[in-house]
Amino acid sequence: MLVTLSGIDGSGKSTLSHHIQKHLKDSYAIRSRLTWCKFGAHPFMSAMEWFRRWQSAANKTRETRQRAIPAPKRMYYYYLLFFHYLQLIGIFISVRIRRQTVICDRYIYDSMVDVQQEFLVSRTKSYALFDKEWIRKPDLSFWLEVPASLAMPRKPETGAVDYLAFRERLYAHVAGDYSLYAIDASAPIDQVVRRVCEQLDCKIKERSASAE
Repeated sequence: MLVTLSGIDGSGKSTLSHHIQKHLKDSYAIRSRLTWCKFGAHPFMSAMEWFRRWQSAANKTRETRQRAIPAPKRMYYYYLLFFHYLQLIGIFISVRIRRQTVICDRYIYDSMVDVQQEFLVSRTKSYALFDKEWIRKPDLSFWLEVPASLAMPRKPETGAVDYLAFRERLYAHVAGDYSLYAIDASAPIDQVVRRVCEQLDCKIKERSASAE
């Protein structure tokens, strides 16, 4: 089973992923694996952090998609895309072949937002990049919806409320187009956990009934 959590920085994905893991273990004795599936993660991430900061700063308030991507940045984009595909293949193997339960902090829906904002990729092309047959579709996909003004204090390193607000709008489009289950992440954490676990319980019962 594959469970994914999507949302802007500061929406509570990491915290919630640990609560889901605990719920699966305590309620169903299901061992699960947590993974961070962020577009941009690669073997030389630390060495190239300066580049990410530079290109993020350049795009914090940019809302246009007409400008061409400079050649060095385009090369970096394909470099990141290659390693992200490798990560997605690993998740496919874990869930489909090894029959593991995987909880993803970020997934392809977050990647769609990332390439739209950071690399000026159109919404249509971003969908084509990650909506592929060989990429494992989640059994449950949650969108943690939270206002940028509330998320910002949780993740001050993002730098600007406008940056998160723009990402929030991009997420709203993706969540609507892919029917992600929206969760009000501005609610107290116990309420958020309860709503997520209720959906998780329903999915597990559904899978058990279909297996009989």
